[in-house]
Amino acid sequence: MSTIFRSIISASLVAFAQTACGADSGNDASVADNADALSGNPKAVNIGFNGGADQFAYYDDFFAVSQHAGPRLCHTYVVWNVAEQPAGMGNAQSHGGSRAYLEYWLHEAIGHCDEALVSFQAHAPGKAPTVTEFARAFAAFVTTSWARQTGFTGTFSFTPWNEPNNGASSGDGLGAAIPPDLAAAYYLSAVRACEAHGCKVAAGDFASNGGMWNDFEWNCANDNVDPQSLCRTKSSANPGGKPASYLDRYKNYIANHAHEYGLGNGFRPKYFAFHGWHDINGYLDSGEHCVDYAHCATRRILTSFGGSWGGVELWDTEVGVDQDRAAISDEEQACGAAFLLRLTTISRRVTRLYYTRIHNGTGELLRGHTPRPAMFVLAHRDSAAPRGCR
Repeated sequence: MSTIFRSIISASLVAFAQTACGADSGNDASVADNADALSGNPKAVNIGFNGGADQFAYYDDFFAVSQHAGPRLCHTYVVWNVAEQPAGMGNAQSHGGSRAYLEYWLHEAIGHCDEALVSFQAHAPGKAPTVTEFARAFAAFVTTSWARQTGFTGTFSFTPWNEPNNGASSGDGLGAAIPPDLAAAYYLSAVRACEAHGCKVAAGDFASNGGMWNDFEWNCANDNVDPQSLCRTKSSANPGGKPASYLDRYKNYIANHAHEYGLGNGFRPKYFAFHGWHDINGYLDSGEHCVDYAHCATRRILTSFGGSWGGVELWDTEVGVDQDRAAISDEEQACGAAFLLRLTTISRRVTRLYYTRIHNGTGELLRGHTPRPAMFVLAHRDSAAPRGCR
């Protein structure tokens, strides 16, 4: 057994160094006036997996040794109007997100997944659907009896649109980013539908890789104002007077329009999803440890979600240890996995992590059914850095 493998198996839980982000007292988005100073516990974080139906054969390998009694979580991406397609339409084996693909994926999830997270996107460049079109398609999904059609009796959670701030084919699929107001309207439409059907909806689902983590900046002293007043007041968070970020505008739309969806003037999201690639890539590429707002996407989100937004739970719905790499060693992967868990200690509001992928790809946790050291790091929730990590 290698030194790093022994280190991983025996590592004890340690707290990640805490760094409070400064904010003006009294500002709605102030981190200082909520519970984010309380560190999170990786042992309490729910871990799930992204990927196609081929992943389910490996879930038992992970959950059999997982030291956590939480739900088995799975995640897939489908075309936004999938429920409006005829039953059986498309190729069940493709990853194009067709109706046949989703039906097959849900059937294969039986016995492996307790809660399916479904993220919508486009699969060809074009114009984003209107709010009415999206709301109709979403309503069709939540009123479909997937249990009758596929046998899957687990619960559903949703992100209304995958990476709306990312116009790439691997992001929103449209060829251009979705305006934050429109993305927020999709979210409110989905929440309204789920109020009657008992499903969860996470806001956001924003990309962070490349320069897109700048969309998480908190540039406005108060997002809960009329749009004309947004970012008109400078603050310690934004002494240079930057314009409202994508997230500022997204929050501002929710604050101003939630009542139009029957959600009340004081409505705030229960969950916010993001893709944490920026933070893990920074760790692997240059040894960044996510110590402050200037270097950490997770901390930027927590800074923005303060004040009346301070109850929002964070879900990292797409992350791994291999986004830009052709290969990664067992040692480096294990170090990266421990880093992902240390990120969850920043705040107890970080409650979910969906890893990409459990099997297949450079960042896989199992080669065949042989676990790599990183699988035990995640399954045991070991946030202590194994010996030799940067």
